Amino acid sequence: QPKTIFKEVKQVEPGCYLKLNFKNRNISNTKYYRFTIQRNNDQDETSILKEIENKLTNAVIKRTISDVPIGCFLSGGVDSGLIVSTLAMNSDESVDTFSIGFGDKEYSELELAELVARKYNTKHHLLVVEPKNVSDLLVELLNYMGEPFADPSIIPTYLVCNQISKHVKVALSGDGGDEVFGGYGEFLTAYNTDQFLKSNPSSNVRKLKAFANQLGLKLGLPNNKSALYQSYSTMNGAQKMSRYMGFDPIEKSQLYHSNLQSNKNFGETILNKIWDKHKMQANVDTLFLSSLDTRLLSGYLVKVDRMSMKNGLEVRSPFLDKELMEFAFAINAEMLFGKGQSAKFLLKKIAEKRYDSDIFTRDKKGFELPIKKWMKTDLKTFIEDILFSSEFKNRTLFNQDYVKKLVNDHMSNAIDNTYKIWILLCLELWFRGFEKHKIN
Repeated sequence: QPKTIFKEVKQVEPGCYLKLNFKNRNISNTKYYRFTIQRNNDQDETSILKEIENKLTNAVIKRTISDVPIGCFLSGGVDSGLIVSTLAMNSDESVDTFSIGFGDKEYSELELAELVARKYNTKHHLLVVEPKNVSDLLVELLNYMGEPFADPSIIPTYLVCNQISKHVKVALSGDGGDEVFGGYGEFLTAYNTDQFLKSNPSSNVRKLKAFANQLGLKLGLPNNKSALYQSYSTMNGAQKMSRYMGFDPIEKSQLYHSNLQSNKNFGETILNKIWDKHKMQANVDTLFLSSLDTRLLSGYLVKVDRMSMKNGLEVRSPFLDKELMEFAFAINAEMLFGKGQSAKFLLKKIAEKRYDSDIFTRDKKGFELPIKKWMKTDLKTFIEDILFSSEFKNRTLFNQDYVKKLVNDHMSNAIDNTYKIWILLCLELWFRGFEKHKIN
């Protein structure tokens, strides 16, 4: 944002309004609100946790004002569990909760979701997805998105929204919990890097510790991650924000057709600009603001908005409540991460007290499909038919030999190219849908 796939269409930026002057045909853009981070809250942990619970309760209650019944997403993660437990603790009626799982337990959090559902006696609804007709559904959803969109979790998001809409017309989600309270591993890495830099102001000392760490690992010594933090400190903004799910500039040099080569650094340039736009003294605070401006804004919120609207469902996000966010962005970073103990430390402390005593030992799972496996089975023919087609080749966007190598390496288990293949697949499907429906 604010760009779109269409040259002359732009999006209104967050916290802005447009003013149109019909006399001179001028459009002005005014910023009326901007989130800032000022970590000046030095209360003790007990007080902080109590205030988070109070503000989360207020945020949930505000979003229950409705003329129709309300339900909740319940993924099994920390965020949705806290939303459900907060609503249940402040409701006289049993809460409707909705979960989606897969035949592959590696990707399913149904057991964790049921733990919360039992604890708070919710009316729980389950949907288990198998890879039947996934390709047809993907085509339908990408046509609805309006722009190219390569997050495979649009499929489970659509399916759970479809299920919810059969029971209620408004649902509360846990979106924003990670971005506001530091739920991703890279937030913890950024925080620990800041502490590493503070403790070792000399670059020579940092390099020496990083070298000793690498040597120690080869000797089987415990990992103090000095090498990781030193490496992170030298990265540019794009590298710190990258999730390494797509193509880097070197790979793009091999992937892109000659007429695209001048654009191979486009994504990295955008991410660097956003990092510089939000640059603060602490890496972790820059990452917080940059993530709001990228992953959340152009990814997760778009996904949930489109997939819920396709089902006539309104989704509300209590973690994105203005007062809750402002409070979270004032909490001392040391408190936020429990002195480096865990990502999303404070929310996990509340969840630990409410419903999950093992929460600090559980690995974080994303809301995604087991597409790596499905690509090699149910979706294999579909992918090859699309990406090996003359239609795809004749766009002259990509090097067909390199694309075939990506697919063949993945299918033979040589390299995991799951997301790279998915990106190309979604882009081609979007092209076909757009060309089919565009008005000449």
